[in-house]
Amino acid sequence: TIFHTIYDPFLVFEGKRLPPPAGQPLRVKEYLTGGAQRSGGMQRFKLGLHGAKHEVAALIGYVQQDTVTAWFNEINGWIAGFDALKDSAESWTLAEQLSDLVEDQVRQVCACKSSHPRPTSEFTSPILLHHLWVRMA
Repeated sequence: TIFHTIYDPFLVFEGKRLPPPAGQPLRVKEYLTGGAQRSGGMQRFKLGLHGAKHEVAALIGYVQQDTVTAWFNEINGWIAGFDALKDSAESWTLAEQLSDLVEDQVRQVCACKSSHPRPTSEFTSPILLHHLWVRMA
């Protein structure tokens, strides 16, 4: 039996704008990665900086420009780019790309998912991220 107190989170969320705020070119890929600042949404979960004790978490995307399909393809392209850079400081593989995109065009929401291994022995299981995107008017 697992016991929780009212202070134990049972599901962890993080939110990111798509795209990030204007005038901040270093944050362009922040939904995926923040580079050395380790501020990226997916990156923080993967590294165990957010939701370290969880095997499932959610990342909310506030889509402010373009379509969800465009962002789905863009983020997968970023991951493919990192996969091609085998000597990169960050390790991402094609297996970590977003998958199973489901879109409700009437409600302007969508969902997809991704799975990520955790790079340290402290985390024995990968983390499954549910991506929930909302189109902002």
